[in-house]
Amino acid sequence: MKRTPKNLYTVCTLEGCDEKHWAKSYCRLHYTRFKSTGNPGPVEKLIAPNGQRRHYIRGGYVAVSDPHKRKRDGILEHRLVMEEHLGRKLESHENVHHINGVRNDNRLENLELWSTSQPVGQRVEDKIKWAYEIIKLYGDKE
Repeated sequence: MKRTPKNLYTVCTLEGCDEKHWAKSYCRLHYTRFKSTGNPGPVEKLIAPNGQRRHYIRGGYVAVSDPHKRKRDGILEHRLVMEEHLGRKLESHENVHHINGVRNDNRLENLELWSTSQPVGQRVEDKIKWAYEIIKLYGDKE
């Protein structure tokens, strides 16, 4: 079997896709789909409502490009959705969990905020102080 030179492809060979070639004649998204399912899947443009480009990254997450930062993968969309909902940046101890386990389902009703914060000490005074900090951060929900 004769191999095709890599430089022959400059864009994805899937009809309708104009993304840069990554491997086996596909762009990164379609090659990843092909590798995991055997089918490169439909051509879809991933555009966020604000016009920013969305793309799949490792692990099946969706990232949104950030023109102000030079991070290669951009901002994780599920974190961005939660930050917009809360009206603030996420704390370092906060995680966003996908309820149904589908990592590209970033609807607000599928996301929940998790916190890995815990008190350092085990004295009662420390636990009370920590409890007040949690209430101050998240509010009294009752």
